Amino acid sequence: MKKFLCVVLVFCVLTINVNSMFLLQVGDKLGDVLNTDIKVFINDYQIPSYSIDNKMYVVMEDLNGYGFDVKYNSSSKSLVATRNYRKNFEPVKFENSTISVNGSVAFPYVYTNIKAYMGSRQIECFSINGRILVFIENIDDINNVKWDSSKREFRVTLIDRYVELKNGNKVYIGDTLKQIEDVFGKTDKIAMSQFEFNWHIYSDDYSNFIMIGILDGFVKGIYALSSGFKTFFGKQGDIVEPDLMNLFGLYSYETLFSDINNDNKVYACMILSSDVRISVVHASKFIESQEIIGFEVLNAFRVLHGRNALKVDDIAKNAAKKHSEDMFTNNYFDHIGLNGSNPGSRYVDAGGKNIYAGENINFGNINGYGSINSFIYSPPHRSLMLSEDIDYVGVGQYYTFVTLLFTRDSW
Repeated sequence: MKKFLCVVLVFCVLTINVNSMFLLQVGDKLGDVLNTDIKVFINDYQIPSYSIDNKMYVVMEDLNGYGFDVKYNSSSKSLVATRNYRKNFEPVKFENSTISVNGSVAFPYVYTNIKAYMGSRQIECFSINGRILVFIENIDDINNVKWDSSKREFRVTLIDRYVELKNGNKVYIGDTLKQIEDVFGKTDKIAMSQFEFNWHIYSDDYSNFIMIGILDGFVKGIYALSSGFKTFFGKQGDIVEPDLMNLFGLYSYETLFSDINNDNKVYACMILSSDVRISVVHASKFIESQEIIGFEVLNAFRVLHGRNALKVDDIAKNAAKKHSEDMFTNNYFDHIGLNGSNPGSRYVDAGGKNIYAGENINFGNINGYGSINSFIYSPPHRSLMLSEDIDYVGVGQYYTFVTLLFTRDSW
């Protein structure tokens, strides 16, 4: 038994020693950078580049001159590149050296314990002469990479992730809150989103309606619904096939909302930063935020179609919320309550003084703009939202059940 234990112990020690022999140390050679006549351009500006295993790499620190902010964090030993859309390009000045033999060894690249990030996304990196190399296709916000075999050039085109309104106001992902307030002013309308950021809502002029998502003082999301907006991937009025996944609250980092009942014309857009995360809580404050967003987006949609903006009917809002809660709690979905009540009677029973004018209900969407988008898909619900015979609305949400109760001053 003792001999067996000794054998096991010796085997473990040998295993540990063998494994330690293969642990990479900072500065260990990983391979060779090869000489090449291939050039790399970012937005038509050449950047020094290096060939490794038939792939082209650039020095991460050089990206400071190509629309990025590159910063080193000594505590985490990380180098982070963040896209700065407002930053002017200041390309690295260098001379193209004459390559005598393509594929010959230029110098080695080595292992580094520094981690490289594009935003919050970690990417592979190597080191040459104390600088960090990254693969060109790992750069953030690449629209496309084109290879020109006749010129032996890679052309990298970056996306400018922005929304511009008809009035000329423009916002980029990554802008600071100060930059936003310098352009749009301050707003007291702030609502929780389904993501980590809060929406700052600008609705004093619905013809230039926009919500800007702010997290830690930076823009992480943009939602626009207005006439004449444009962005890097489309504009209001474009013809785009609706994405049915949007009905279920599933969105990509770039989303165009199109109206299936208006020749598939785009009416809104949303852009999300690539590092945002979903952070939904069914707290009362979150639900109240979605009611605010639903009201604002509904009015922006009405103004887009030449209608007046509605006012809040607080009594209708309370009646609508109670109906949403009743449907959720009692597991049904109908305009007629289990007690036989109808939308008009519920409004009157709640003490309503205006004239009942109609009701929309839906379920399944947690966010306010998603609920309005779902109503837009349905001809009768859309028609009611755009009616010229309504003056007020109460938006009442309970979990994913949403009720819009419309009223008017007089017939």
